[in-house]
Amino acid sequence: MDINVLELYRKYIVPMTPGKDVSDVLSVVMSGGETTQDLADVIAKDPELSEWLQITLKRMGRGGKNQSLEYIVSILGMNRIRNLIVGRHVERSLVAEEKTVLGYLLSERSKPSATSDDDDEDAKVIPEISDFSKYVTYAQKAEQVAVELKYSHPGQAFAGGVLFDYVNTYFKQVDDFDKQVNNPLFQRPERYVESTFNDGLRCAIASDEIIRFITITYQKNVFLSSLVRNVGKLVLLAYDPKGYERANKAYEDAAAKEGSVKRYEFEEDEFDFDHAQVTALYVGRAPCFRGIEKSLDYHHNPRLLRSRDKELHALSCVLSLAGHLVNQYQAHRQQEPDITKLPDASITNGDIFKFLRLTTDEWDEVKSAYALSLMKTGL
Repeated sequence: MDINVLELYRKYIVPMTPGKDVSDVLSVVMSGGETTQDLADVIAKDPELSEWLQITLKRMGRGGKNQSLEYIVSILGMNRIRNLIVGRHVERSLVAEEKTVLGYLLSERSKPSATSDDDDEDAKVIPEISDFSKYVTYAQKAEQVAVELKYSHPGQAFAGGVLFDYVNTYFKQVDDFDKQVNNPLFQRPERYVESTFNDGLRCAIASDEIIRFITITYQKNVFLSSLVRNVGKLVLLAYDPKGYERANKAYEDAAAKEGSVKRYEFEEDEFDFDHAQVTALYVGRAPCFRGIEKSLDYHHNPRLLRSRDKELHALSCVLSLAGHLVNQYQAHRQQEPDITKLPDASITNGDIFKFLRLTTDEWDEVKSAYALSLMKTGL
């Protein structure tokens, strides 16, 4: 069955795409130079959030209603405000009003009596701003891993994690998903989100180790690109659970018989699209991510980019090499956790490895550092 691209956009990609306000926030976070003024400017465009923050500050006894938003952001904390902006947008896009944080509070608390002053801010029901952190759990985890490993651009990690939070929130709103598929991993799609996210983190870590020995133009985008390279798998599962399960089953059956086969080819047989193309469509929708979508689209076949865009070709090669390392080590680590004994001749003899010109000693360092980072982060 070919993908209905218009339906894919309308029902899945558009609702799960960061809106302009979120994209603005992510842009400054990705640059690593966000300020209280940056966040205040975004809040100023959102009357609901502005009101919540003014009332929150008043209840804390830190000032009246007319305090500047920049002052409020500095008092309440930049990360908390960042999480509020992103979390509330995720909620608005994907959660029914009665199931939102505010909707839940309104249903749990008694409304003001008829004699209450409608302008009395103390009587208004507003959520705790920290409640919206539940919508950015993957973003915060990615950022935490990046900080723990002393990665230079943790904001890039946070931004990539946001896409997983959108997708995960979508799946939480779908009833009876388990009745649409038979694979236990897909019956509980949150588990598949977790699995795909962790695989993305491993690839991001491997990519970060690789670029310690090479220099590419898109150096700062490596962690982000590696993290989100397979998010299209989740979008395909949302779009057509049964079709995605068929493609996965065909892949597993072929792998059991033939050994080394390519998963994306079975996706193409089912949908006439693969997850890399869907990832590129999804990521390219948000202005803050534009510029890297081609490298994601071609990360299974970087050579197709070589004559079109040499810099994105290099980034795509890093993603591909990191993915090969991750997959190979995951397949062998239970039997042999010593990564120095990894049978990786198929990687080091490949064209991508030769193009990146890593030496044997450098590759050994990449592998050792990668395995150590997995231990540090529990991945």
